[in-house]
Amino acid sequence: MNVAEQRSFIQSLVTHPYDQRTLVAVYEAMGKDPRAYADLLVTAAKSTDQHAAASHWLTEAARVRMQALRD
Repeated sequence: MNVAEQRSFIQSLVTHPYDQRTLVAVYEAMGKDPRAYADLLVTAAKSTDQHAAASHWLTEAARVRMQALRD
């Protein structure tokens, strides 16, 4: 995924932080690569001023990374 596509997904997450369809689309667009998905979630968390959404994304990123380490 190129940088412009990543920015588009990050903006979508910031605009609609609890849209599950966007999260699924992001994961699939990242090639179902857990590390890339987690990195994008961290970037989205840094890009928002909505603390609850940022916390959710950081928690999800940590969960995904932990699962990837176990696999």
